[in-house]
Amino acid sequence: MRDIRQIITQLVLLLSFSLMSMCLNAHTLIMTEIMHSNVHGTMDDLNELPDSWVELYNPSNDTLSTIGWKIGTTSNVSLAYTLTDSVKIPPHGFHLIYCDKKKTGNHTDFRIKSDGESELFLFNANNQMVDHVKVPSMLAPDISYGRMDEETKGWHFLMRSTPLRANDSAFSDSLLGNPKFSTKGGLFKQPFFLKIQPSKTAPHGTIIRYTTNGSEPNESSPIVPDSIRIDKTTIIRAKQFADGWHSPISKTHSYIFHNREITLPVISLVTDSLMLYDTTPTREGVLAFDYSEDWSAAFRRPCNVEYFPKEDSTSAINQMIELRVGGNGSRFKAMKSLNLYANKRFSKNDFNYPFWKEKPNVRHSKSIQLRNSGQDCMYTHFRDAVCLHTFCPYVNLDYSACQPCICYINGQYQGVLNIRERSNGDFVRANHHPQKKFDQISNWKNVHAGNKEEFDRLVALYNTEPINYDTLYKLIQMEEYINLQILNYIHINVDFPGNNSILWKEQDSTGAKWKWIAKDLDYGLGYAYRDWVYKRDAYLHHALRKDPFIELWSNKENQVKLFQVMMSNEKFRNEFIDRTTIYIGDFYTAERICTEIDSFVGLIKYEYPYMKALYPNLPEPNHSWEVEIQKTKEWINGRLDYLPYDMQQFFQLGDTLAVTFQCQAQTQKTFRMNDIPLVTQSFKGKYYKNRELRFSIEGSKGIWEIEKQYEDSVATERQEDVEAIVLTVAEDVKRVNVRFIQETGNRDANKAERKRGKKSSRK
Repeated sequence: MRDIRQIITQLVLLLSFSLMSMCLNAHTLIMTEIMHSNVHGTMDDLNELPDSWVELYNPSNDTLSTIGWKIGTTSNVSLAYTLTDSVKIPPHGFHLIYCDKKKTGNHTDFRIKSDGESELFLFNANNQMVDHVKVPSMLAPDISYGRMDEETKGWHFLMRSTPLRANDSAFSDSLLGNPKFSTKGGLFKQPFFLKIQPSKTAPHGTIIRYTTNGSEPNESSPIVPDSIRIDKTTIIRAKQFADGWHSPISKTHSYIFHNREITLPVISLVTDSLMLYDTTPTREGVLAFDYSEDWSAAFRRPCNVEYFPKEDSTSAINQMIELRVGGNGSRFKAMKSLNLYANKRFSKNDFNYPFWKEKPNVRHSKSIQLRNSGQDCMYTHFRDAVCLHTFCPYVNLDYSACQPCICYINGQYQGVLNIRERSNGDFVRANHHPQKKFDQISNWKNVHAGNKEEFDRLVALYNTEPINYDTLYKLIQMEEYINLQILNYIHINVDFPGNNSILWKEQDSTGAKWKWIAKDLDYGLGYAYRDWVYKRDAYLHHALRKDPFIELWSNKENQVKLFQVMMSNEKFRNEFIDRTTIYIGDFYTAERICTEIDSFVGLIKYEYPYMKALYPNLPEPNHSWEVEIQKTKEWINGRLDYLPYDMQQFFQLGDTLAVTFQCQAQTQKTFRMNDIPLVTQSFKGKYYKNRELRFSIEGSKGIWEIEKQYEDSVATERQEDVEAIVLTVAEDVKRVNVRFIQETGNRDANKAERKRGKKSSRK
């Protein structure tokens, strides 16, 4: 019975292929060439190098239209992608289908698999399968798989890719390796001689060719000499060539002579200059494109990246990637932000390195950004990073981490860019869930991952009267949301909440809540208003659309609605007031922020003069970096001192009074003010008269001392063996000092231990 089934199956397949062969001369199309990974080759109609492509051929004597045809990776036609552009292919003509997940026109919703076997199926407008190809695993990027001629079914890896023309007859399934470098790329101070030799498995007659301008070596490039003297910054790309063998993408090494003290990691980007500066229409380089015409343009180009963590180190990363210009308004600047993308079809699927010292476990990022500091480019060059680093780690708020680095492109110095986490789906996967599905929304409308269904339900909930606050608290990680609003409030960041707003939530997870990612505080530390006036109530009026306010790009009604709804809730409003007040008396002090500013200054101060010489008009001629830094310090000192008064006026609270808290005993226990944990076990700030203030120690009891200072007297009281003390300060009190003396729980435990010791000794 099994033999009969096998015979029937073989007959069906034979009949299918016979019918397919008959179709070659009928009114049909066939697939003739497939590119798994298109790195340096074909440009599409979107000014992109599409990930992969399929070439269609019209073997008939009539012109055929592609409208309604379908292509997919399974035999199920309902799952195939429908071609929506009516492209007319002339007799014996060719057409490319771009497989890049763009889902538009002749751009499919899938990519061709590069790291394993796959299949492609072509269906005509009547849903009939007219061609089928089994596609082997990719040999190497830029190597296509094609029919030996347009009239047969024989497929091989072609020696030359031939998009939109007849295939060459030369083919090979053999792949060379990379040449061997005697010295790897790095940071150097002394000249040396470099040798580049064939790999151990290279066949006899292998030739190594190389370039020093960033371009990919080809058959016309110079042959590598016996040795190369390296005495200045030099970029070497080398590649092996042999008759009858395919060559992989070249191996790249950067030899950097920085010629001054290196206080930062160094990153080297290497690519063909045409990929950067070409001005040919539809092929523009990423650094030559006029973004004033299309500020959101995001086309990518291939590039090699090397990362040198410290002086005298070899590269921790050396791999092929894609890059594009990043950011919005900042892309108009001469110094541009660059997004870097790892891709398994190039080499590796991620950047396997912990770039950010405060996040040692985040080491598998699929994309990163080299950021020009946004609106703050060359003003302080670190505003955003300081605002996030001094706040977010202490309140468990996700944020985009930062590591300044020295950047070279094709061996040319570019100044200091900040290696940043991107706040898209790659952030969630790297920081939280590499495998789980999730929804991610930016700026209240854009879907970065998943879909909008759950987000639309959330929006409908807080737009429906009466507001169900209990349900909102179940759907939103409210502590994160409050903390994010506090951070932007402190810094008067009017580029929020309608812009730079990123929220995400796990899919199919019981109890999952919407969470936020803090990013892009370029407007912080006084940048938002260049008059440096910190005495402003602008943010709450801006973010709540409360008169007087100015309508901006970032406070449209739909963008601020959630904050308006939550601020009308007493529980949320009180927590916002308490957290803001407590943070600026606990960990978020001007002294700590100024210390962080000095830390960033120390990192980039050696490079700033060289950057200034490179970009003399950034941020403006004759700009003083030192004055800008001093103003940020003055601004944060004044702003944090002013905030309690600002809240008093906005929320109609009682007068402010000075409050201090000190722990005089050594303990690892957590102290809380109004149930908000203190980071530093101390507090020195202001609070509000006639508003309840509660101090507590977590999981213990102790002795507390409360000192109240009046106009001309001081009153002290002592409370023992209590977990918490509650104060409501009257109008005539000027200052309150609270001291925690010792834990009574520990004292009792010590007594019990001593008693047990005495009993044991008597026995």
